[in-house]
Amino acid sequence: MSFARIVAALGGLLALLFGYITIFNRGDTTLVLWSGRVVTLPMSVLVLACVLAGASIVLLMVAATEMGGAARSLGRRRRLRRERRFEALFEKGCDLADLGLADRALSCFERILDHDPGHVSALVQLGVMRRRQGDAEVAIRYHKRALEREPTHIRAQVSLVEDCLDAERWQEALEVCGKLLEIEGEAMRVLVWSRDLQVRLGRLEEAIDTQRHLMRHEGLGGEAHRMLRRLQFLQAMARAEEGSSEAARKQLTEILRQERTFVPAQVELGRLLLGEGKEKEAVRRWREGYAQTHDVVFLHLLERYYLGKDDPDAAIAVYLNALKDAPASVELQFCLGKLYLRLEMLDNAYDTLRDLADAGASFPALHRLLGEVRHRRGDDEAAFGELQACVPFRVAAVVPYRCSACGVDAEEWQAQCPACGAWESLGMPIDPEG
Repeated sequence: MSFARIVAALGGLLALLFGYITIFNRGDTTLVLWSGRVVTLPMSVLVLACVLAGASIVLLMVAATEMGGAARSLGRRRRLRRERRFEALFEKGCDLADLGLADRALSCFERILDHDPGHVSALVQLGVMRRRQGDAEVAIRYHKRALEREPTHIRAQVSLVEDCLDAERWQEALEVCGKLLEIEGEAMRVLVWSRDLQVRLGRLEEAIDTQRHLMRHEGLGGEAHRMLRRLQFLQAMARAEEGSSEAARKQLTEILRQERTFVPAQVELGRLLLGEGKEKEAVRRWREGYAQTHDVVFLHLLERYYLGKDDPDAAIAVYLNALKDAPASVELQFCLGKLYLRLEMLDNAYDTLRDLADAGASFPALHRLLGEVRHRRGDDEAAFGELQACVPFRVAAVVPYRCSACGVDAEEWQAQCPACGAWESLGMPIDPEG
């Protein structure tokens, strides 16, 4: 009911009440105001005065309520108009960003912050754009300001994690991931971030727990189990570096019990056994590893072992035996030719590598070794022709491993690429297709 209607209704009621009291109460009443001061009033007037006082109080309260409501309504309309302006400006900024007009987009978001320094969406968007421009530290400040205004804002927290990753602030990124997981404990992207950060910080036990949590999600398949083996492998290697070789050996054995084809565990278990003087067992492990996986890294390890024992015939036999099962293998023939060259068996090296080239194989490493063989045999012109078709290596007659993910070369085989961290990506730089 409006204020005017309330006043009219009260006025009518008072008029009726005054008429009624006047008819039936015509006597006077003495009213003591204070000591020595009295007033004589008709009863009807006294009753009406009391009623008027109460009505006035009610009217004042109603008026105050109405005015407060009007003020709040006006404030809401102003806020809505301002929010609509900010929303339109924000949408314009997002559109400009999508069109690649970064400077104009930034100007839109900054104009919003000039009027509302705590506008969360604008702060988040500004931070994202600053990170894309390569300024992760500024992005971190924007996203922290957004989280001060709204601590549980998911997009701001996710963006802050990405900022910290770009800025290599690993511990801080992990802490933000923890806050996100408190809000949504099954967020797979955040769980993966947490796992990788825990590995980077050396907290392998926590990383393994996180990976087991991830494995509860449907649809991850065998890759999730393989990642668990990789983390357990890293834990075993950490124990080996700490001097706990027996604990490391037991853990590697347990990994192989669960997945016999896990190459890194077979390789490092053999190395540990070799370091403990258990040479026969190490050799047996590597031979079993090749039989199970046909990964040439095991043959390289056996080659190095036999050459270290001054037994070149055994090293050659490693590849000859493997070629009996796979006579058309380009990789095995190439490795055998490389070994012949290393042993200065130039005719054998030439025949082996030349047969590969005649069969249609063509890749830089092959031409590099053929060129070196021909140079050592005195055929410099032919050697020059071979070398024109290859990429030179740093050490003569040594072909490094190459990462299939990033293309970086490495002299020693490792479970992870030393440059990009890809797992089991190092292999011979051989492309039989040319």
